[in-house]
Amino acid sequence: MERMNHRISRVPYMLYPEDNKKTNWDMFITLILLWTCISTPARIAFSEEDTIGWTTLKWTIDFLFLIDIIVIFNSAVQDEDFRTIEDRKEIAKIYLSGWLFLDVFAIVPFSDIMSAGSNKNGG
Repeated sequence: MERMNHRISRVPYMLYPEDNKKTNWDMFITLILLWTCISTPARIAFSEEDTIGWTTLKWTIDFLFLIDIIVIFNSAVQDEDFRTIEDRKEIAKIYLSGWLFLDVFAIVPFSDIMSAGSNKNGG
């Protein structure tokens, strides 16, 4: 079956699974995720302190993951029967019951929060 290129009706500002923009974004986020999976353990193992460049990169990546959360809320999904779900409330319900909390948890800067707390207490 050929990939559908055009839809008769589209919800405004909704990304669809067959959109090139959505595919490109997903590939970009996948590359960022792979980079994070490789660089984070290496940084933990071999670096004692982050440079300003690494800190900037870390914050930029977290920001991109935040943008991805917004993109997911505005992306149509397909159910088990390959029907496209375009209703934002239904999409939010699916995301809330799935990956949202893990995605949010992943971008919380715990190390920065902990270091800010220890600096405040004099240690």
